[in-house]
Amino acid sequence: MKIIQDMNDMQQFPIQDYLKYLEYAQNPNGEEIGEVKKYNQIMVDLYRGKKTTTLEDNYRMWLALGVDEELGLKIKSKTEELLKDIKLVKKIEDVYFDMIENYQDVL
Repeated sequence: MKIIQDMNDMQQFPIQDYLKYLEYAQNPNGEEIGEVKKYNQIMVDLYRGKKTTTLEDNYRMWLALGVDEELGLKIKSKTEELLKDIKLVKKIEDVYFDMIENYQDVL
């Protein structure tokens, strides 16, 4: 469901405006800086120049992040199954707006 939410969130958020910030990397918790830069580049590659991402885009991202191909295919298959449930997809999409509403309440 997280994948479906991410795909929807991208349509609601002007991510292209923020990708440039991923050129900078820091590691306040001592993470390997090369790995942080690699992760950032994977995210840039996923989102750059796109208004939406596809399930296939996300599958390639998982592989780039080190997810085993067999597990990646299982996740992809399950996500395809979930996408057929229109009511579930609507609930997942509504999470973005609930999150924004809750954020506004905190301010």
